[in-house]
Amino acid sequence: MKLGLDIDGIVANTSQAMINHANEKYNLNHTIEIFHDHNIFKDKYTDDDELNEEIAWSMVNDVIHSEDALLAVEPYEEAVEALMKLQRQHELHFITSRRESEQAITIKWMRDNHIPFTTVNCTGPSPEGGSSKGMLGRALNLDFYMDDQDKHLWGMYRFKARWRKPLALFTRPWNVWMPLDESRFVRVSNWEEVIRHLGIHKR
Repeated sequence: MKLGLDIDGIVANTSQAMINHANEKYNLNHTIEIFHDHNIFKDKYTDDDELNEEIAWSMVNDVIHSEDALLAVEPYEEAVEALMKLQRQHELHFITSRRESEQAITIKWMRDNHIPFTTVNCTGPSPEGGSSKGMLGRALNLDFYMDDQDKHLWGMYRFKARWRKPLALFTRPWNVWMPLDESRFVRVSNWEEVIRHLGIHKR
């Protein structure tokens, strides 16, 4: 099968790098559970709204769009192990909202961390409907896609309604509260569930 996968929040523990940066720079003591919303400008880090905005911009500029910081992000260990198993029988197409200019650094990070891939695709930020990823998913003729934002699942579904496996939302603190259309999508909470959902046949 052709598997489509997001990177940040799925394979790259970027949220941990972001909160580590904020804690160190602003003398805070948060965990990633502080990210109640995928939009970090809506999250509440202090009781000062102006400082919250400054913290969010610092995470954007010093982590999300910093090549050095992106290279230092730790992968989820269980993700790497699962992807090594999946790549034996499936194609792995990574589709991320990172900017196109960050594609080379993203590929380097994946190679440095021994993460197998068939293709790596940086679409840039998608509008609310997740159309950028959806169009690419259709062009790649994917059989499955997994993300940590439901808008990208909907974007995929709108551009390609027939899938071999139901699209999956990987549960993270910023989406655990979110209702999900279970007639179209499934929730997975760990990589063992991902593998069970996709199926790996022993050879």
